[in-house]
Amino acid sequence: YVSSLIGRAAVSKTAGWGFDSLLTCTQTNNFSVVYSRLLYMNKYIGKANQYYRDVIGEMRKVVWPSREEIKDLTIVVLTVSGILALFTFLVDWVINFVMGKLL
Repeated sequence: YVSSLIGRAAVSKTAGWGFDSLLTCTQTNNFSVVYSRLLYMNKYIGKANQYYRDVIGEMRKVVWPSREEIKDLTIVVLTVSGILALFTFLVDWVINFVMGKLL
């Protein structure tokens, strides 16, 4: 068991060299710490608010399709998907049939 004659070690590496430590162990002014952190965060909050305003502005410019256009385009998509599925099935069936006869 070893103990120091003084009772505790110096906190700062510059202790005894004539310099005052810039980093204290205890914060004497908690308000200034909180305020500086709020100022730091305020920069990011401002950027997030600006992004939100830009998104809202762009969404107001969007021209949305009517209900009739949505129905027509849905029918087109389903028809083309069905035709492509049928074509893929037929090509797969023909290739399968030919490979079965060759092997």
